[in-house]
Amino acid sequence: FSTKWKDELAASAKAESEVFLKSPRKDELLAALKELPKSEDPELGSIVGPFCLPAIWRGRNIAVDIDFHHCLVSRVLRRQQWAKVAPELEVKEISLADWDKEASSTHRAHLLQQIL
Repeated sequence: FSTKWKDELAASAKAESEVFLKSPRKDELLAALKELPKSEDPELGSIVGPFCLPAIWRGRNIAVDIDFHHCLVSRVLRRQQWAKVAPELEVKEISLADWDKEASSTHRAHLLQQIL
């Protein structure tokens, strides 16, 4: 990519992170995290390559890609790029349909627990 493209992608990822960190979806994630057994606190809204990940547990090398943030790139395309932009991370996906299936932090905590 040219420098202009890299700059634009970096700006897009930064904007995506800022939107996520101000959104009610971040609050949903925090509420679900409170229901999990105490462990390492994840980084929220982290920028990895040209993308934003809602949560990363660096000590476990695991990240969660939940399709509720405002990424211009689809989950399918992101999935194809994780090995290149974050080879040290195992990126697990949670679909928006699964996340919103039940509007309870207990349900969402269960989804997170399954992948952690």
